Amino acid sequence: MRSLILALCAALVVLPACKKADPNSIEDQVEVLKKGKTTKIKIKAVENLRNIGKKEAVPGLIEALKDSNSQVKLEIARVLGELKDPSAIQGLADAIDYSVGGGSDKMTQDANAANKEIARALGDLGDKGAVKPLLKLLKVTKDNYVRIETIGSLGRLKDSTAVEQLSEVATDERLETFINKKAILALAEINDPAALPAYMRMLFAERKGVSFYPESAFGIFLLGDAANDTILSVLKDENKELLTWAEERKVLKPAIYAKAAQIESDLQDRRSIPYLLKLLGYDDANIAYKLFVRMAAADSLGRMRAKEAIGPISKMLDEEEANTRGAYVRSLVQIGDKSVVAKLADCSQKGSWSAREFCMLGLALLGGEPEIKRLEAFANGEEKLFMKECEEGYYGEVDCAAEKAKNVEARTKTIATYKKVLETIAACKEGDDKCLESALTHAEPVVRERAAYELGRRMAAGSLPALFAAIKRPVSDVVDLNPRFAAICAIDWITSGNPSAMAQAKPEA
Repeated sequence: MRSLILALCAALVVLPACKKADPNSIEDQVEVLKKGKTTKIKIKAVENLRNIGKKEAVPGLIEALKDSNSQVKLEIARVLGELKDPSAIQGLADAIDYSVGGGSDKMTQDANAANKEIARALGDLGDKGAVKPLLKLLKVTKDNYVRIETIGSLGRLKDSTAVEQLSEVATDERLETFINKKAILALAEINDPAALPAYMRMLFAERKGVSFYPESAFGIFLLGDAANDTILSVLKDENKELLTWAEERKVLKPAIYAKAAQIESDLQDRRSIPYLLKLLGYDDANIAYKLFVRMAAADSLGRMRAKEAIGPISKMLDEEEANTRGAYVRSLVQIGDKSVVAKLADCSQKGSWSAREFCMLGLALLGGEPEIKRLEAFANGEEKLFMKECEEGYYGEVDCAAEKAKNVEARTKTIATYKKVLETIAACKEGDDKCLESALTHAEPVVRERAAYELGRRMAAGSLPALFAAIKRPVSDVVDLNPRFAAICAIDWITSGNPSAMAQAKPEA
């Protein structure tokens, strides 16, 4: 007995202790992943493999995906997505649970969470071999979070075979609106003309107070010339399929015209100009609809810098509704023909202050040194005009005498700002682009706006860096957006049709 005990003791002395798994060894951690007794241990092994970050771990991770535990699948999928090895596609696809429903119990939630992470990983791999399982998952899943990740991955993979199914999701009125929006954006990433029918419907669709116009318009913008004929057919009243669809859903005709006009401002299809000019005279018993269409047409013509619109829009500057007049003024400013200055001066003395101010803004953005004296005269006449407006009831039942001082002071201050714009620009002689570049940093936003437009009108390619700097200037107030937009327009004018300027602009963009 004593000899047996001694023998056992000797054996214990010579036997090596159990080897502890090395957290930096792929082989050790894969082994732990296979044989770990608990979910916690397995997840820790996956984390260690993630930290190691080498593709040699992929075969072991794929093998471990066969584990029925959804929590472990989720963690493995995350690592495989980060490692970006296309050899993981089949293993990830096989790990998808296509049968899981949309319940709220833990098992269902865990399975959907794993599917969501697998969908994301398949997109992260960047290989179009992942499209087929993703489309299958998108078709059967009942979970919105899985849908979102699946749609996002299909968009990133940019495979045209996904367009048909994504278009169905984009237009499916049974789905949540954010799912529709996500599908439209995925279609935009793929950027295939086959998505155009879906974009066209969703341009005009509205559900639960949600508009799909921004996402659809962006998709159409990316298509560029491929969308021209379709949008033009809307303005020409020739897109019968869309018109029938819109009528069935009670989409207003003015909305169709206005949105199509807005899209043309992005596409810049000059074939649309005659039809946009026609819309300047659009009429409707509902004045809001009428003005909405006219404003959209004017904006598009301005963005195209369509000189054919100068005459018609100039004749519309007596519009009493202030914001509509403002749209007409800004259209003329973008077209940039200074022959309209006299018309702007004329409308600066017609209508309410809100309407007249837009015309004075137009003078500041388009006029020259002679308009400085005009603005001075306008400022001197504001007291009389205020009293006239007030007594005619423009401002309701107020004490006109008591309100006069503060209102006239505010108006003359605004006019002084516009005068400052003209003085600053007048100081920059013809060809002195550096002077205008300096004005791009002026404290007054309207001065910066005029300087940007002026550089664009001069086609000052040498000023592109300064214009890009103007775009990047921090926005502290909504008025700072106007000079930023003007700088964007100027860059567009300078680079359009000018390969040399475009090449110069690309590093800045």
